[in-house]
Amino acid sequence: MITKDISDKEWELIALLRNYRRAYPNGARMLEAEIQDVLDELMDIQYRESEETEENNTESE
Repeated sequence: MITKDISDKEWELIALLRNYRRAYPNGARMLEAEIQDVLDELMDIQYRESEETEENNTESE
């Protein structure tokens, strides 16, 4: 079985998606904006590069 570590931001996105389903329709709009912000951050190239650098530093220790 293949396993992959999930970053804190990825866990945050998963939690937001789960909460979105529970909050629909009352809190859905607010959560949509928060989900989009986290998703944009995860897709940002600079963020991914910093995560990779941090991961490489952790592995070398």
